[in-house]
Amino acid sequence: LLVIWCSSNILDTSDIFSPEDFQTNYDEDKSTFIQLNIDTAFSDSKMVKISGNTITITYKGTYILFGNLGDGMIIVDAGKKDRVHLILDNVHISNKTSSPIYIKQSEKVFITLKDNSTNTLSNGGTFITIDESNIDAVIFSKEDLTINGTGTLKINSPEGHGIVSKDSLILTGGTYEIISK
Repeated sequence: LLVIWCSSNILDTSDIFSPEDFQTNYDEDKSTFIQLNIDTAFSDSKMVKISGNTITITYKGTYILFGNLGDGMIIVDAGKKDRVHLILDNVHISNKTSSPIYIKQSEKVFITLKDNSTNTLSNGGTFITIDESNIDAVIFSKEDLTINGTGTLKINSPEGHGIVSKDSLILTGGTYEIISK
């Protein structure tokens, strides 16, 4: 949580943060679940496309991810006006040659680290180009990105960055352990 002090007064941060940046609660009944199963995943939503170990979210909404995914990737490729909320609930995703989480298109993405969760994202040390972007981080976003919540996020990126956002990057909560080159 970022707190800016000036003398004995707190500065107005309303130009920096929106109320949504601090929003960590969600309605499970209105959320889409994505179960990660080592080399594939399961979701009963038409808005989630699964091809082997690549999961693509194509529409606005709240998505609760849990489980383990080896050499896999979560891609957010939604509409330009769509806001996507990812809840990480003890997620472990590794990818040998790219980002475990790649935000390709959306108006804004919120990643919430669920209470009492430990989430691990790692890259194997290589980043191979998959489109016109130079993807070189464990979490790579071409759009606005907010990460919040009270859980833990562990990132291991032996040859790249930990978190990159080509637009705004806002952190309003969570515990981070980032190892990156």
